[in-house]
Amino acid sequence: VMDSKLLLIEAIAHSKDPGSLYVELADRMDNNETVTLRDGRVLDWKLLLVEAIRDGEQSSIKALGMRMAPGETVVYVDGRVLNNKQVLVQALCCTQCDNVRELLDEILADGGTVTL
Repeated sequence: VMDSKLLLIEAIAHSKDPGSLYVELADRMDNNETVTLRDGRVLDWKLLLVEAIRDGEQSSIKALGMRMAPGETVVYVDGRVLNNKQVLVQALCCTQCDNVRELLDEILADGGTVTL
């Protein structure tokens, strides 16, 4: 008997377009949980969403930034280490992402600044 996460890991291994599968798997994971993909990579939910973004799932940029805790960082698709606000700024630059006002409110919520 395989649970849903193992089924998703198998599906990712066999998919030519796994972006949405990465998102689905990340959605089912706790913040401190990791999974080992069939290719041996060990990823947490943030890195799964980065893989989804790399695979064309642009709406995952906003999901990544919104789920990250303030000050938490991730290695983004281009290799830069970004915090949650910087990820949300990336979402602002994405033509597929909506709710720009919501993103701006989240970025500026604590009155702080963000370095681009």
